[in-house]
Amino acid sequence: IHDDDVNSGSELGFVPVIWKKSWNGMNEHCDGRSWKRVRFCDVRVANRNSGSVRRCKVVAKVGRFQVGDVVVPRHRWAPSMRSLGVYRAVEYEILELHLLDPISKTKTSIQSTHNLSFNVSPHNVLATLAPRRRLIARFERKWPVQVSLYDASLFSLKSDVLASAIATLASTICVFILTFYAREAVSIYRIPSLSMAPTLEVGDALLVEKVSLRKRELQLGEIVLFAAPDTLKQRIEKAGGYIGPRDLFVKRVAALPGDWISVVDGHVQVNGEEIEPADPKLRIDPTEVPPGMVFVLGDNYELSLDSRYFGLLPQDRVIGRPLCRCFPFTRAQLLDAHKPR
Repeated sequence: IHDDDVNSGSELGFVPVIWKKSWNGMNEHCDGRSWKRVRFCDVRVANRNSGSVRRCKVVAKVGRFQVGDVVVPRHRWAPSMRSLGVYRAVEYEILELHLLDPISKTKTSIQSTHNLSFNVSPHNVLATLAPRRRLIARFERKWPVQVSLYDASLFSLKSDVLASAIATLASTICVFILTFYAREAVSIYRIPSLSMAPTLEVGDALLVEKVSLRKRELQLGEIVLFAAPDTLKQRIEKAGGYIGPRDLFVKRVAALPGDWISVVDGHVQVNGEEIEPADPKLRIDPTEVPPGMVFVLGDNYELSLDSRYFGLLPQDRVIGRPLCRCFPFTRAQLLDAHKPR
């Protein structure tokens, strides 16, 4: 505490009242136990007798270092430190410690900071450092170098390893969480057949989003990706094929709940309007699409295995909507997924 009257506060009846202040994005209580990691705090000192309040400044408490310790600078890539040769995250050995008198500018050699008075500022404690290992030529300097503990923001090797381990663990957890949620939001799907040609060709890669289905109903004419319903699985397995648990199909919504569909004389009709040819042998009597179901068709009707053959598609089997074709790059473009057929 830089105030002579306050330094002797216990004799004059002053009581420190500690206030909380944000520093480097963290809130710290300057309560004496955590001053080691606090740069500056707003401190008010109250007089027991008069009740008056005075403001003063508290500086960071000097860390516990001694000659021979291995330390790691954690300054924020300060240019002044780099020019001296004090590099962030490089291991240094403390060769000497000196206490600088701020008035006379004289230096007193010390072996440890453990017993320094509380009001000694880390600005006035100088450490003589040299790297433990040889650095590459561009980082070499005339060693040793002398810096203040405050400017170098030194950490003990143990504290640095612990902090790095915690940061690595936190980063790994964040990446895992982001990856998990990203997979739930978007994915890449490769077109395996010509059932949607010429809109989508074999080998096209689609970026598919899966979030909008929770807020927006399916629309007529839009392209959707869906997991195979039981009727489609049975048809493929009966033909000797196999559908994996992650296999998806892509079609276009041709009819929504409330629409009437039929296949008459080799033509698919929706609400009485012919929209696509069909197998002449195929016949579907006029049927109303019930709630929770849709009727889907492929753009290439000759090669598409769609609702003409496996029936209505439950909406809860729809996985996502394609946003764009991202491969091949020569055909990359946004997809108008809601374009009517």
